[in-house]
Amino acid sequence: MRTIAAMLEHIPTHLIGGPLGAGKTSLIRHLLDQKPAGERWAVLINEFGQIGLDAALLKTEADGISLAEIPGGCLCCVNGVPFQVGLARLLRQAKPDRLLIEPSGLGHPAELLRQLRQPPWQNVLSVQPTVLVLDAAALSRGEPLPDSQQQALVQAGLLLMNKSETLDQPSRTQLAEQLSEKPLYWTTQGQLPLERLPGIGARASEPTRATTLPSGSATLAQVWLDPRQPICQIQATAEHWSIGWRWHPSQR
Repeated sequence: MRTIAAMLEHIPTHLIGGPLGAGKTSLIRHLLDQKPAGERWAVLINEFGQIGLDAALLKTEADGISLAEIPGGCLCCVNGVPFQVGLARLLRQAKPDRLLIEPSGLGHPAELLRQLRQPPWQNVLSVQPTVLVLDAAALSRGEPLPDSQQQALVQAGLLLMNKSETLDQPSRTQLAEQLSEKPLYWTTQGQLPLERLPGIGARASEPTRATTLPSGSATLAQVWLDPRQPICQIQATAEHWSIGWRWHPSQR
């Protein structure tokens, strides 16, 4: 454990949930483009596969944005060492004014929210209402949401109805009736005005105490025995499977 000094408290934290392919990364990219000058933002990304793609799509040279990735599993395993250390390291290095978290589409946003409100995070983070990114066209075709995303609907502060450009008004009305009592925002390409982000008015506070968070090495990096050959990494569970390849920088 390590004590963090000069890091803000009650950092506004926005969970960007939704199933695979709904447009979570597109939304985050659009939000980053609207970051106010002078603010520091941090983004924590989880992907099911061992080789991350979302983080590569979010690479930016913009000032005040820090990215971190936890590949190879479910971000909602908050008690796991990779998450604990990865989040603590990101907060320690970035000292952000605002934090965005994108869990894997295979994760469980409701459980992640619950655990982020518990020690050691409850005084460090101020969790805002979730934005759930949904594929409106897929829902209109009758494709069901995964159970984990159904559970996240209860706590969602905004349903971003992405990929809605092909839906006529009757189709939108029908979907709105199915998702009653939840604010909807119809969009394409994950576009959302920053002022519509739930909790955008929340601000971090100056630290009143030193905060102790986990430290250490979450994972050991693989070493290339032959830089001419890529490293193949496989992730598998009972329901899902992924494969990816990592090339040595000298092969670019």
